[in-house]
Amino acid sequence: MKKTIKLVINEGYGGFRLSKKAGEMFLKILSNEKRRFFVDEEGYFDDSKVPRHMPELVLVVEKLGEKAASGDWSDLVVVELETEKYQIAEYDGWEYILTPQTMEWVEP
Repeated sequence: MKKTIKLVINEGYGGFRLSKKAGEMFLKILSNEKRRFFVDEEGYFDDSKVPRHMPELVLVVEKLGEKAASGDWSDLVVVELETEKYQIAEYDGWEYILTPQTMEWVEP
């Protein structure tokens, strides 16, 4: 049985951003030790540092719903992959996933 992971990507132009409510919920469920990685020196939450496969992020988006969790100019979705390796690529903020199975490999 293949291992699956869930992650959050943005399927709209504009880039990945959480709504204010989603950001607050995300920080609230984190331990103090984890929280410090996502808050800058001035106390502001930086959602660009959040690993997309982080279970707490996926939980927040699933609990609030994709629309409510999406920030301005974002259209967040939770996707499930049957792989442990992935890369998020984007074009003008619209993100898509590359996996070892979907990448085109060149052999000399």
